Amino acid sequence: MKKIIVLLFFYGINITFAQSTKVYPDFYEIFICKNPNGSTETLLATFDTEGKRGFIYKNSKNPDKEIPLTIVSNDNDETFVVNFPNDKKSYTLKTCIACPEIVCNNPDGSVQTFSLNYDFWGNRGSYRCINPDGTTEYLHIEGSARDLKVKYSSSTRPSKWINLEVSNVNVSDMDNLNFFDVKFPYDTKNYRIEANPTGYGYNCWLPNGGIQVFNWINK
Repeated sequence: MKKIIVLLFFYGINITFAQSTKVYPDFYEIFICKNPNGSTETLLATFDTEGKRGFIYKNSKNPDKEIPLTIVSNDNDETFVVNFPNDKKSYTLKTCIACPEIVCNNPDGSVQTFSLNYDFWGNRGSYRCINPDGTTEYLHIEGSARDLKVKYSSSTRPSKWINLEVSNVNVSDMDNLNFFDVKFPYDTKNYRIEANPTGYGYNCWLPNGGIQVFNWINK
């Protein structure tokens, strides 16, 4: 996609992409609990390249603070007992690999349900392609299939972002993306973005027949 970067520059900064996710492993799903008092709590269910599970907690009172939870016990990757750092209180999380929610049993006996955020479900997130000439290109993908948003940047202008025009979105179960097409603004060339079979990236088919591989990143 880099042939066009000398002509087009980004119109804005994507804050979600720019925020640090330094503690995140290679893949994560976002689960949100909206409380009756209006506050929001978030659990990130994480996976590393070997499939090891983890959980990170955030809340709307301090949205920039990320707290990795300690897993005390793990029953078949479905029931997890977790603690906050330096806190002996135990929380039980019930979920599964493809579950759309996490049920949390709190130490005081209350129960919370964290629902999967479908806008970031599956193969959404940030992706990077390192080209043979050493330049780097980025894609950030978010939203549902009906409202998919794709943005592009490169190492030549890392603070500039281009909002790409999206069409022909094709999805599988639970809104996972199979492929979609993008165009740069004011350009007729079409790029086909196709999910990599590994589930951790995309292949970008260029108008000239070439291909670039964008791998999942978390920053």
